[in-house]
Amino acid sequence: MEDVERRNRRRIDELDTVLADLKTRREGLRGQAEELADKRNRLNDETNKLRADVLKLREERDSMNREVQQLKIQRTEMKTQIGEKIAEAKTLRERIREGMARRPAKDLKVLQKEFEDVEWKIQTSSLTLQEEKELVGKSRELETQIKVHEKLQKLYQKREELEANVESLRRQSEVVHRQLTEKAQKSQQIHEKMKETIAKGDEIKEQAETLHKSFISIKEEVKPVQEQMAKIIDEIRRLREQVQEEDRRKKKESEDETRVRMEKLARDKIKRGEKLSWEEFQLLAESGMESQD
Repeated sequence: MEDVERRNRRRIDELDTVLADLKTRREGLRGQAEELADKRNRLNDETNKLRADVLKLREERDSMNREVQQLKIQRTEMKTQIGEKIAEAKTLRERIREGMARRPAKDLKVLQKEFEDVEWKIQTSSLTLQEEKELVGKSRELETQIKVHEKLQKLYQKREELEANVESLRRQSEVVHRQLTEKAQKSQQIHEKMKETIAKGDEIKEQAETLHKSFISIKEEVKPVQEQMAKIIDEIRRLREQVQEEDRRKKKESEDETRVRMEKLARDKIKRGEKLSWEEFQLLAESGMESQD
């Protein structure tokens, strides 16, 4: 029959081999899990960075849209002003047309010269009442004609100012329109870039989630391996305790056999009248004490 100790030792060797294989498998799974976790974490970091980029792009886009809205308001206000000034200029043209119909035939300078001459004559000449009356009447008539010219000049001047204002507003409106168009295009570009960044972030996030699922799956694979290793370690410990107990038992049996043999040799010496060694004497003494017990 096979010795129990030898059988246990052989079983321990077999279990050690299995345990080593399980350790190798466990470490391999742990390595795979760590690699997946590293990749997942890198993807999560990239996702967080892209999320921050999206927020920055959204703020930039919203700021650009606010500028576009402000420019639209400016453009609308300018269009309103241009319309009002065009209407005002149209009214002025009507008034100028009416004034032209009443405009004296003589030039303004000629009329002013005649008026000055009449006024000078009234102030410096000795005139009869009738002559003075006629000159005063002529002075008033000339003054009226001069006022018609002056009024027309003011209307012309105001029309020119209005036309200049309209032209200036149109140029400003064109500038505002260009700025509005550029910013609207830039806003759209930012929006498209933001959409691309969001899509990329979603894709990377999905990859990270897939890696995390694989990571969890591998961690789950490690559990039964760990449990199996724990069972094997417990069995190896139990078998080694049995081997040690068997070693102690055999050692005691061997010591007992040696003691019995030495006692017999010592008693034989006594019978032969031979001198005992101290060890033999002590051994017989202990044996005697044990017998008394």
